[in-house]
Amino acid sequence: MSARANAQNHRRGWRSILVTGQINDSTLTRLREGMRIYRLNPDSKLVLSGGGAFEPVPETEIISRLTMDQGLDLRDIEVESRSKDTGDQARVIKSLCRRWR
Repeated sequence: MSARANAQNHRRGWRSILVTGQINDSTLTRLREGMRIYRLNPDSKLVLSGGGAFEPVPETEIISRLTMDQGLDLRDIEVESRSKDTGDQARVIKSLCRRWR
């Protein structure tokens, strides 16, 4: 399925997870580890970060659907998809963490 069709499906609210080349093995490994740590720490938050500068659907939106399918509490998931690079991600996440203190 093309990236355009993938984005159209997303806008329609389809629940199917359409994993493309956008989600690679290292991303899935980091997600699994983040979910493991989240589950070991009650009252914690899981921050999913990564902008969509070059993709029609930000990676974090696809990953957030994967976390929902795994039964994570949506109130504990923060999706940050505005950042454009790693430095920007760090700044945005830092401000999120300050809100939770």
